Amino acid sequence: MEAPHTHTKTIRELYPKLSEQELKEAEANLLRYFEIALDICDEQSSHDVDTSPSFTTMKERSNSLKN
Repeated sequence: MEAPHTHTKTIRELYPKLSEQELKEAEANLLRYFEIALDICDEQSSHDVDTSPSFTTMKERSNSLKN
């Protein structure tokens, strides 16, 4: 049985018309998104019940990682 074909696309392949600066920004944004997603996953797996007083927005989480 053949292994399934997997191809990981680069940011450049996804957005071929972006400038070098735009590609760097897109990569930084994607990495920040993954950090937020992992943070959410870690929070959810460490608590059986959500103990946070209120839900933070994606924008608030992103801003907190910039500091």
